Amino acid sequence: AGEETVRVAKELKADLIVLGTHGYSGWKRFTIGSVAEYIVRQAPCAVLTIRHVERRKEDRRKLSRRKTKSK
Repeated sequence: AGEETVRVAKELKADLIVLGTHGYSGWKRFTIGSVAEYIVRQAPCAVLTIRHVERRKEDRRKLSRRKTKSK
């Protein structure tokens, strides 16, 4: 995924890559690898990474109720 993203960015002469991340660190990042880190290091342009934030259970319940009511 990372290599393909960098290849396409080069091909399109991209000015910016916007990339979502899981925010893994430590051992998890080491064992899983980091596509985001690869892209940041290899990209021919600026890279903006946005870390995924897990919603609290209460927030997910409220959101779920809203979706159910709107149907």
